[in-house]
Amino acid sequence: MKTRLLILIPIIIGLAMSFPFLLEQSRLFYSNSNDTFRYDIESNSEINRSCMTLDQSKDIAPFFKVPAYLPEGYSIKCSMSGMPYESYILIHNKDVSDKWIGKMHMYIEDGAIFILQTDERNLVGEEKFETLGTAEQRIQETYDDVMENNPSLNPQLIRINGMLAYAVDSCPDCGIQIVDFPDGTSIQTSTSTETKIKFNDESGVSYMLKTTLPLDELILVTESLQ
Repeated sequence: MKTRLLILIPIIIGLAMSFPFLLEQSRLFYSNSNDTFRYDIESNSEINRSCMTLDQSKDIAPFFKVPAYLPEGYSIKCSMSGMPYESYILIHNKDVSDKWIGKMHMYIEDGAIFILQTDERNLVGEEKFETLGTAEQRIQETYDDVMENNPSLNPQLIRINGMLAYAVDSCPDCGIQIVDFPDGTSIQTSTSTETKIKFNDESGVSYMLKTTLPLDELILVTESLQ
């Protein structure tokens, strides 16, 4: 019996940014970076590669930004920069393990805030980057795709410090999961979705934030990135 499973979720970013991708990129960062960069990291025994300090992440990725506002009781637990075109931050009100990147979904469901920053201009190269469209065009395309494929997510277009952003609020049943069977029957269920904000700045850096906290709270965190 052939079963087809379709999960309609928003395409948050043009480049593949699923959690398996993040795990793989984190691994590749340490094996495929240029020799000088790899030597600098590996020769410094004080760097915990899976849980860097903010200064260490900033040294690797100059575009790295940190939120000045955090919800009450929350603090930055770990950061990690790699390639050096990606940086991650985990913010939580509970303790986390050094292997947090592999448990990201669990932490987000538990109320953590995850921030992914990608220097897309340098990642894909100037020539290819110029073909991707403007920062606002790409966000509009993300919004349009979600409105066409899964409007139950109630996507929003908002402004983050003047920049157009795509946003959705967490919802217990806005995700759609459909299983179709050869006899023509179909089963549809609803799944929970996360609060997300996605925007691009004009310098070529993209930002994606995820949590299960309310959207209003995530907006405050996003607006404070500096």
